[in-house]
Amino acid sequence: DIVTFMVAGHDTSAYTLSWILYELSANLDVQSKLRKDLELHGPDSKYLGYVIQEGMRLWPVAAQGSIRQLQHDVELEDGKIIPRGETCLVPFFAIFRSAWIDRADEFIPERWSEEGSQRKKLEEAVFPFSVGSRNCVGQRLASMQIRKILHQLILRYEFVLGKRP
Repeated sequence: DIVTFMVAGHDTSAYTLSWILYELSANLDVQSKLRKDLELHGPDSKYLGYVIQEGMRLWPVAAQGSIRQLQHDVELEDGKIIPRGETCLVPFFAIFRSAWIDRADEFIPERWSEEGSQRKKLEEAVFPFSVGSRNCVGQRLASMQIRKILHQLILRYEFVLGKRP
C-alpha cells in the first residue's frame, strides 16, 4: 500500500506543478517576488503557499469535479430544492473561476494573503483536494511534494514562456 500511495498521485502533482510553472512563466513579477521570498524564508515561505493555492484554484487537477449523492435536501439561493438522494456533480473548474471571485481568470497569489479581501470566502469555496470523508488521501504528500519541488526549481532556474512556432 505504501508504494501505491507514493506513486499513484505523481501525475496529479506533476500536472499541478506544470500549471504553476506556466503561470510563473507568464507572470515574471510574481516569479521574482516568489524567488525573493524563498531566499528570505525558505520552503516555509507564506508567499509560496499563496502561489500554490492560486495555481490549484486556476488549474484544479480534478477540473470536472467530484460526484456526490446528497445526504439531505439542499435549498438553492433561488428557493429550488434538490432532494436527498440525488446525484450531483460539483464542477471545480467552474466554481473556482466563478464571478464571485474578483478577476477570477487572473493569477493573483496575493488574494490568499491575510490582507486579501476574499481570503475567507476563497478558503470556504476553493477545495482542490475535495472535502469531507472522501477527500484526497494523498493531499498532505502532494502538498509537501509540490512545495519542496517548487522551492528548489524557483531558486535554481528562471522560467519564461517560449515562443510559439
